[in-house]
Amino acid sequence: MRRPVTTALVAALLLSPPGVTTRLSSSTVDVALSADGRYAALVRTEQNGQSNVYIQDNHSGTQTLISKGHNGPANGDSRLPSLSADGRYVAFETTASNLGTTDTDPLPDVVVCDREGGPSCVYAGRPKSPSRPTASHSPALSADGSVLLWVHAPVLTFSLQAANGTQLARTRLDKDQAGRLQPPTRFELVDTAPPGSTATGVGRPAISADGRHGAVITGLREQPETLVALSLTGGQPTRLHSGGQLGDPVLSGDGAKVAFTAGRRVLVHDRGTGTSRDVTGEGTEPTLSTDGRYLAFVTAANVVTRDLIQDERRTKAGLPPLPPALTSPSIRQTCPDPPCPANGPSRAPRLAPDGSAVAFISTATDLVEGTEPGGTFLRRFTPTLTPDPAQVTAHGADPTVAVLRHNGFGPLPITGVRVTGDFEVFPAETCSARILHAGEECLVSVRFHTRPSTDRTGRLEVQTAGGLVVVPLSDGPGGPGGLLARPSEVDFGPALVTTPGQERTVDLHNTGTVPVRTHRVALVDGGPHFSPGDYALTTTCDQLPAGGTCPLRIRHTPLGMGPRPAVLEIEHTGRGGRELVLLTGAGTAGVVTASPAVGRPGSVITLTGHGFPPGAPVTITLAGGPERTTAVPGPDGTFRAPLLIFPSGRPGLRTLSAISTAGSPPVRAERPLLVQPGSLTPPDLVTRR
Repeated sequence: MRRPVTTALVAALLLSPPGVTTRLSSSTVDVALSADGRYAALVRTEQNGQSNVYIQDNHSGTQTLISKGHNGPANGDSRLPSLSADGRYVAFETTASNLGTTDTDPLPDVVVCDREGGPSCVYAGRPKSPSRPTASHSPALSADGSVLLWVHAPVLTFSLQAANGTQLARTRLDKDQAGRLQPPTRFELVDTAPPGSTATGVGRPAISADGRHGAVITGLREQPETLVALSLTGGQPTRLHSGGQLGDPVLSGDGAKVAFTAGRRVLVHDRGTGTSRDVTGEGTEPTLSTDGRYLAFVTAANVVTRDLIQDERRTKAGLPPLPPALTSPSIRQTCPDPPCPANGPSRAPRLAPDGSAVAFISTATDLVEGTEPGGTFLRRFTPTLTPDPAQVTAHGADPTVAVLRHNGFGPLPITGVRVTGDFEVFPAETCSARILHAGEECLVSVRFHTRPSTDRTGRLEVQTAGGLVVVPLSDGPGGPGGLLARPSEVDFGPALVTTPGQERTVDLHNTGTVPVRTHRVALVDGGPHFSPGDYALTTTCDQLPAGGTCPLRIRHTPLGMGPRPAVLEIEHTGRGGRELVLLTGAGTAGVVTASPAVGRPGSVITLTGHGFPPGAPVTITLAGGPERTTAVPGPDGTFRAPLLIFPSGRPGLRTLSAISTAGSPPVRAERPLLVQPGSLTPPDLVTRR
């Protein structure tokens, strides 16, 4: 068996101080991380044996007690924290009666606390009464802090023993304009039984980042354990997987992927394809990043992490998956194939939603210097960016491309690109605002300024989450077999969304004396501000003889409204090896007008729209009322439609909205409409000739 590779450093950070025990359990996780791993919600057992929830700021190292009573210490245990993405809100279960709860029974309750301005907590469970005692536990808080799932457990009034089975409940959290929590008023039970089935109980739930999806292991009368997907905005539960020994469901941010355990295996279910696959061979306790790319889990006595997207790419290429990244390595052990496992078991991993860090519990004493067993540890991945070449030599005003490759394991955010000295970025770069992963690269095309200079040097500076990467720039003579793409910038102009627009040509010129072959001509991922899917190559070029020219034809079809740039990359055997072309185009913005411009309750106005996707329905609404209609634009993107203003319609200045979801983002147009009761004729008009 090959050992997992290591590609990160264990941070010298002990979340749970020496001598304070942390619960070690395969069925619960007593640590949670904010989106970037900065904040950790964790459980500490105090000297008096009581468990409390703390938040640690991993930048400053400070800890804040969250499970704090109104007028003193909490009078009960608190555990199982669930944290919002920004670390502001934390939900947990507690038996304390002075943490936003009012009952005095020994049953657990679910509370949500806001850290802003000092912890303030609200009871998030179903309203109780002395004649109807209930327990609430196992909370799952959405990343945006808006929705809470929890297990509702009715109990017998006199014995306080469980009555019937457990149920899943949902609370929508109310907040004021400053985000301060208000006592919740919206509770509902969630149906966890697929059509035709009857639920007998539920396990700990999982929830998507936006609170729209959930997953839970449900006990059914005909099947003891079934993984069920939940639509929390309406719709019926969906059976994903049945069988014995199911547990630990976790969701990607959009709810499209569900990881769970089946016996001693971790499976990932893709709701798009409806298939489940074994991604670990042997493993338990999965935890998934928001984008569904990174999966951390426990195998043997170690915590490891996989890059599922990299695994899929290698499988498609006919290659075996790489071994996972060992996430709990020893700093002192020696072994034939390092890194080496630590000297104690590690378990209960919790992956930061952005995939950058993993918190886990371990009894090992050799994870960091000077630690005692029984701590909760944080491992942060530290990939780097490697420039190729390490120093770039430009050739006058001709652009030269620098390639920057991800090296290591885990996400690598790039926060900025800057060129100094006698050079500038031209025509484009694909690094800014990118997050690179294993096997990925970004490109920066630079050229020498045409202004006179005696120095003719500069620097390419790329700022990453791990530090600054500097590539020296200089100017030098050209070599044989150069390839130029002209023009370097191509503007396609505006077009209706989803409608084919202009076709343009980029000519490739071999300026050298030897043939040049193209390895790849493609539209590349330039990050969140680029739209490569809006463009299509209708011709390509394979080889150019010395002095030869080859045209590339490109068509633009905007798939969304507003500016839609993209980058065309030509990889070739000539000098420099790469050429970039910046493509710009736009999807037209929608416009809607109303006639008359002032409407009265009970009247019909005529709406006219321009710039909408042809043939795609446009939904028109009038804010503040039930008025709604639908129109379908013609081939020129225009429509006309009547809209009835209801007789009981609210008077005043209201917003008229027209939205087509055919684009991404949707094509939207708004304008104000005055709804005015009474006559629409001028007050001084008496007769008409």
